Amino acid sequence: MVSAVWNDVTLAVSDETMVVDGNHYFPPHSVDRQYLEPSEHTSVCPVKERRLRESEQPG
Repeated sequence: MVSAVWNDVTLAVSDETMVVDGNHYFPPHSVDRQYLEPSEHTSVCPVKERRLRESEQPG
């Protein structure tokens, strides 16, 4: 099981992460979206899918 934690807040937990170049990528359903907000920025993930980038905003 892999967790993404920032400032003692758990943002995502999954045993289904994809590892690319040593980085874990979480499936969308495993992310606690209450800590995210939409952004105008975009990025391309390692498997060439275009996604909106969201920034962490733990309260």
